[in-house]
This record gives sequence, structure tokens and C-alpha cells, in this order.
Amino acid sequence: MTVTFLQPTLAIHLTSFGYHELFVGLSFALPTIIYTITCSFIYKLTKIYKKSGVVFMGYGVTSIGMLLIGPSQMLGLIDSEKITMAGLFIMGFGAAMIIIPVMPDMIEVAEEKYPHMEKEVLQNKISGLFISS
Repeated sequence: MTVTFLQPTLAIHLTSFGYHELFVGLSFALPTIIYTITCSFIYKLTKIYKKSGVVFMGYGVTSIGMLLIGPSQMLGLIDSEKITMAGLFIMGFGAAMIIIPVMPDMIEVAEEKYPHMEKEVLQNKISGLFISS
């Protein structure tokens, strides 16, 4: 959802700073790269805190990232490419916090609800549902 929101506006915003199309394209990849790098950290975080708590914190972190990407005039932030890049970085971290805990949580709930199903079959069905959504 957050990356989809950026597609029509981020390219125009970064082009206004005079950046080349290649840099603009790479900036779209930044949240995904940060997501990939922080996966193991987020997994460890779910061992310390409840998964639903990590997801909730992720929404807050993502919101902060979105405010920085703009940047929000309500907060009095200057329109700077450094603030925009920091927002993309933070948004990637927040997206990882939202998405990573969901799959194990879905599997745990399904295993409790359907204890008679074979674990591998149940996990495959949950994985398919998760990927298709």
C-alpha cells in the first residue's frame, strides 16, 4: 500500500531536485532493500514482543516514514532530498515490521483452529493465501 501510494508522486518529487531517472528508479528500490536487510532483525523482534505489537509498531514507523517522504509541512520540515531518503529508509523498515510477523501468526492461528490437518498441508495453504493476497 505505501509503495503504491508513492508511485505517482515520488518520481515527480525527486525529479524536482534534479535527479536522473536512474536515481529515481533506485530510490523506489530503497524500501525493498531495507526490508530485505532488516528481515532477520524483525524476526528476532517477534521473539521478544507479541507479533501483533510488532505489526502495530510497524504502522507507526511507516507513518513516520511517509511524513518524512513528503515532507509534512505541518511538522515544519524543509523539503530536502536527505529527509526524503530517510523517509524511504524508515518506510522500508516499517513495512518489514508489518509484513514479516503476519505469516507466522496466520500459521499459528490456523494450526490451533484445525489441529487435525497435517502441518505441511496447512502451511502450504496458508502460504498460498498469503502470496495471493
